[in-house]
Amino acid sequence: MQFATSMTVLLFLFAHVQCIPVKGIDLNRLPRPESPQEQPEERIPTKKELPANFIIKKRKDKNDPNSPAYKARMLANMTGHPRNSKEYKKVYDSHYFKLRKEQGSKFYEGMTKDPELSAKMHKEGQRRSTTRFNRALQERKRTGNMTSADRRYYEMSNKRARELYKKDPQACKERGRRFRLKVKALKERLKPVEKESKPVDESHANE
Repeated sequence: MQFATSMTVLLFLFAHVQCIPVKGIDLNRLPRPESPQEQPEERIPTKKELPANFIIKKRKDKNDPNSPAYKARMLANMTGHPRNSKEYKKVYDSHYFKLRKEQGSKFYEGMTKDPELSAKMHKEGQRRSTTRFNRALQERKRTGNMTSADRRYYEMSNKRARELYKKDPQACKERGRRFRLKVKALKERLKPVEKESKPVDESHANE
């Protein structure tokens, strides 16, 4: 009797499953494209996030005539300043970073496996360093704890701005306009998104 009951239940379940409609599955269907809001922003990875085998530990030869260090050293030697002096270091750094910027990703050829990414990382690192410096400077100015170096920095910046304005006023105005638009766009992007308040169902609220 028990066996007959079990068989009846199994047959009933089998017949019920057979009646369930099954939708066709298209194996060639492509995934749904992400909307612009869902797509993650392109972010340059930091050195800590890179795999260990990304960086080839090989430095540029300072005695290579094509290296920025060699060219900058030759230009600094032509000034006649003694080595290890502030004037010599200032001239050397100015020419070195200018030449390195001109080379771009070529500077990293033979040093890393992806010269383009290394150049982007270097540029991103410089941007972050400048941002940290400017924030600290603005904080010291706001709190009234400016140092003599800070005041000297503002004096030289104002002097340089006046010289550039006298040289080409229209270019300075255009550069200032682009900077203001950039700051405005950044503020809009960083503005917190207000969550839409859901309407309260009064029928449930009165219960």
